[in-house]
Amino acid sequence: YNFLNNTYSNLIPQDYEGHYDFDYNEFNLIIKFENIGLKTIDRDCIITLESLNKDIIVLNPSRNINGLKNSESKYENFKIKRLKYNNAKAEKFRITIQNEKYEYQDILSIFIDKYDSLSLFDDGQLKGEWNLGTWGLEFDDELHEFVLSDSPKGLYKNKNENYLQMVKPINIVSKNAVLEFKTKWMTEANRDACVLQISADNGISWNYLRTQRMIEGDGADKSIFIKGLYGLHGTFKDWVIQSVSLEEYYGQNVLFRFGLLSDGSKNFDGWFIKNINIKFYQNVNSTESVFESEKFLVYPNPFHSENEYLKIETKTCEELNYRIYNSTGNEYLLPEYRETNRKIRLDLKMLNTGFYFIVFYSKDSVSIIKLLVLN
Repeated sequence: YNFLNNTYSNLIPQDYEGHYDFDYNEFNLIIKFENIGLKTIDRDCIITLESLNKDIIVLNPSRNINGLKNSESKYENFKIKRLKYNNAKAEKFRITIQNEKYEYQDILSIFIDKYDSLSLFDDGQLKGEWNLGTWGLEFDDELHEFVLSDSPKGLYKNKNENYLQMVKPINIVSKNAVLEFKTKWMTEANRDACVLQISADNGISWNYLRTQRMIEGDGADKSIFIKGLYGLHGTFKDWVIQSVSLEEYYGQNVLFRFGLLSDGSKNFDGWFIKNINIKFYQNVNSTESVFESEKFLVYPNPFHSENEYLKIETKTCEELNYRIYNSTGNEYLLPEYRETNRKIRLDLKMLNTGFYFIVFYSKDSVSIIKLLVLN
């Protein structure tokens, strides 16, 4: 069937990338399409993107493609907007392509809301402490950059569990947090697996996380891909974004690890990863990312390097008294601009990316607000 389709023109989506446009409060979804058929597209090929949530619309849902030759690619930008706001979550979209001889359909699951991002691996550098195992950096000739590989410049070993693991836990400070990364993989189908795990007890126990393209193992004889294990398998040679919600771990300190698990038979080039981020999606009803308490307002939170000041206000009549600590208890004295006894601005340029705690003192209580700094 696929062979017959490929003897004609055959347009399919290969990859996608998205970003939020704060000026227009809309999401731009950029999809890469490739003609994998043998013939040039010599008549209009119709692409349609449809939201499966009635409260979300695609502003420019259809377009025509023509004249695309074999193996040529084209990028299309779809603008997406919410009509009704609620908490951020993965939204589903149906993509339909009317090719020369047949119709292609697929479902995309993506997050489309505003976010602040904490990078764990980008530009060929791991941010923070990781235990590499036998993972390492490998130069990708096509991308012209270094990416993470479980078996740099070689094939992975048989009967192996090879993990890339975080050393220091990260606190999930938002219900709308998502782990996201770009990846491609080459493994023995249905027998070896690329897995993602999370620990909320400092590595004592681990649970599997399931991204969009991960499936459950079928428990084949002597396979490492057992039932109850979710992972990527087989071959996918194009870079693709994978993401998973961390809502279940809100308020907890967590570790992540990426593992290549192999059985005793064939081995391949393995797992490649780039752009590991935690995205903290904002409350879409708000123009700023704000963590509130009953008595204090701290914003923007998360604080990004592009922001000029952190603003702190008290909702009571008491004078504002506070201290700032990092996660290990070190105190910071920062330049302060006090507008009133109940409203100040803080210069956070001296703080590195990470999590901090603002401790507020009053006559009869102590309040703590977590602050994420992305400098």
